[in-house]
Amino acid sequence: KAALEAFFHPDFQFHGPGGAELDREQLWDYFAACRAAFDEFTVTRQTIMSDGDHHLATRTRFAGVFARPFSGTGELIQPNGKPFEYRIINIFRYAPDGRLIEEWVQYDANDFVKQLRS
Repeated sequence: KAALEAFFHPDFQFHGPGGAELDREQLWDYFAACRAAFDEFTVTRQTIMSDGDHHLATRTRFAGVFARPFSGTGELIQPNGKPFEYRIINIFRYAPDGRLIEEWVQYDANDFVKQLRS
């Protein structure tokens, strides 16, 4: 947790699809749910762009095998044992102290849930 606190500003805010708003603890809980449910879970930054100041934009690939129940979508979805993959676009804003203070994410959440349910 100390490493996460060193990276994420205390006032961090996440803005996701469908109006999802999370603070840093809620985002950490989401990724803990991912690690618990998905075997071979990977997050790969495929493209990174910077404005040279306090903003980064990335294209990110998530992948894994759905092995255990997952509750990160707001409902409990039972595992199907299948691999999944989805891509997101992130925009990050960093505070003057270098810690991440804000993130915007766009992805096809319906496709992600469809893969988990298939």
